[in-house]
Amino acid sequence: MGGFGSQTSSYNRLVIVFVAIGSMTYGYCSSIISSTIGQPGWYAYFGLPAEGEPGYATITTPAISTANGVFSAGGAVGTLFIMWSCDFFGRKANIQFGAFFSLFGGALQAGSNSLAYVTSAALKLDWC
Repeated sequence: MGGFGSQTSSYNRLVIVFVAIGSMTYGYCSSIISSTIGQPGWYAYFGLPAEGEPGYATITTPAISTANGVFSAGGAVGTLFIMWSCDFFGRKANIQFGAFFSLFGGALQAGSNSLAYVTSAALKLDWC
């Protein structure tokens, strides 16, 4: 009888590390979007009224809700999609898809100049 971990290969351990990194991208993106939405520069850049100003309840609150909702919906849809996708394409291809979409979503967020870009980037980040 072998010791603990003797039945796993180095390849399996690397796959586990890459899958764990994929999970960390969701947590990292979640912390970034939540801290960004609270910064005054974010309101100024997108021309949103700050809290206490006229239009906050009708313009800013729906924008924040939409960004958070799309971010969460992307995570939920991605979780459901990945169950089928791993069986169809294989786990290796899905790790590659996840890496691509993480880079693509990060690039969209970095270059965003409107709220539509921010919400579409959040959706793409959470698909994998």
